[in-house]
Amino acid sequence: MRSLLKWPLPFLLGFAVALHGGTTLSRAAIAGDLEAVKAALKGGEKVNDMDKWGWTVLMWAVYYRTMPVTEYLLQQGADPNIKSTYAYNTIANECTPLIIAGYYGLDEFASVLVKHGAYRDAKDANGKTAGDYAKYYHFYSTAAIIAKGKAHGSM
Repeated sequence: MRSLLKWPLPFLLGFAVALHGGTTLSRAAIAGDLEAVKAALKGGEKVNDMDKWGWTVLMWAVYYRTMPVTEYLLQQGADPNIKSTYAYNTIANECTPLIIAGYYGLDEFASVLVKHGAYRDAKDANGKTAGDYAKYYHFYSTAAIIAKGKAHGSM
């Protein structure tokens, strides 16, 4: 009985690490560790690269609600309009960081993304925009912030 109890914890911890394996930069953003994000960028990781889950580090920073990391990444040139190449959890493929913010009603994140040029009309694989999700889930203040964003192709 005792030997059976020893394996689940390491197994589960290993699974959790594998689940968010990604790059050092992605893991740092998920953890909200701004110093580790800075170190990974200085170490040569690229701010707009996709990790093995098909997401950019900016997507993870918004998803895990790490505002200091989100702001820093945007200051370092993170593109708020790159689309994911895979779905994650309930977030559809081809999402953008702004779609994630709209989906979860993240006013502060939507605001900073809009200020950095996030397109309000970008659509995910379901054909939904950030504003569509914000309205659907009754995040009306988020929808209003998103509406101030620029349309794709506008100057």
